[in-house]
Amino acid sequence: MKKIILLFILIFSIVKINAQTNDLKHRPAINIGSSFIGLNTNMWVQGSLVNDAFASPVPVISYTYMLEDKIGFGGSVSYQFFNFDLLPLNSHSSALKMNINRLNASIFGNFYFANQQNFDIYLGGRFGRTFWFGNVTFDELYNYLSHILPSFVSDNIVNEIVPSDIKFFKSFFSYQVYLGGDIFFTDNIGLKIETAVGSPYWALAGLSFKF
Repeated sequence: MKKIILLFILIFSIVKINAQTNDLKHRPAINIGSSFIGLNTNMWVQGSLVNDAFASPVPVISYTYMLEDKIGFGGSVSYQFFNFDLLPLNSHSSALKMNINRLNASIFGNFYFANQQNFDIYLGGRFGRTFWFGNVTFDELYNYLSHILPSFVSDNIVNEIVPSDIKFFKSFFSYQVYLGGDIFFTDNIGLKIETAVGSPYWALAGLSFKF
């Protein structure tokens, strides 16, 4: 987690320094919003098998270089955290706790239908890599097996082969086509909305901060 925070700070520092050279062509920004999956996780996932579920807001750090008034290219980094506390299916199964992190680093290109100082609408495409990593904890599996198996087996075999915590890491190339817009209420603060097809999100809405 500390490495992710340091990465965001480093990228923001780089785009902030670049932005000081030419405000018209260099556009660094920070967006903080909720994704479609995040809203579903927080509002509707909990049920008979899900004791608790949480999805964090999505911070996105981006930098756009404007080739001209209607065309811009850049890069972005986004992050989201998920937590699930799953109940046992029955008396013979184990409860699960899942901590999942999603990190995406991408390059993108935008075409702007409207590009005003306080308002823009754009169509774009993003290509990058998405990283999923975290851990799954089996809270009750070891205790359950310890009760039904002989003590010799439990102490010498179950303790060695039954995992209490499994870490995972998976990465893949991600593609996305999106339509979005920004409305700025001040010179620096506004509202961003995007709808998309592909990874890392289907829809995003939240605050936008430009520098």
